Amino acid sequence: MISTVTTTVTTVATLAGAATLGALASAVLIMMLAAKEVASAETRQPFKAFARFLNIGIAPLLLSFTLIVLFKALEVLV
Repeated sequence: MISTVTTTVTTVATLAGAATLGALASAVLIMMLAAKEVASAETRQPFKAFARFLNIGIAPLLLSFTLIVLFKALEVLV
């Protein structure tokens, strides 16, 4: 009985943490994309370099966002 309750609580806590982490990653992705857009519109070289530097963080966040959307869509379908 105790192991069942512990397993259930652990699973619920993990799912809640994953949802929070997914929302945080999405918010960071939106902010980084906005910063990249503003920096790439500037004509000075340091801003152009900063826009290219942001690609390092945007690429993995974009991959994780795509996976989040894919898994949520599969969750609805199944």
